[in-house]
Amino acid sequence: MVQTCADLVENDPQLAQRGAFRRLPHKVMGMRVWNAPAYMLSKTPNRITKAGAILGEDNEFVYKEILGYSDEDIANFLVDGIITTETDIPAGLRPK
Repeated sequence: MVQTCADLVENDPQLAQRGAFRRLPHKVMGMRVWNAPAYMLSKTPNRITKAGAILGEDNEFVYKEILGYSDEDIANFLVDGIITTETDIPAGLRPK
């Protein structure tokens, strides 16, 4: 018996038991089915908590939380042309 992709995602009992697919929302594509990690570890769960980020989606988190830059630093980077995407403008400084 040949199964379609839809058969595998919706109806295959083994893949369902293993949690082979996850439904997650994507900001551009909407709700999609994603392959879960193929491995299953005894003490570390294999979780996917969000779909892939769109361009620049996580920039503010990286600049502030990981690199420790302030809103002022980020604004200066924008003025100097170091960063250029719309998503690089800190939330508090974005035009309304």
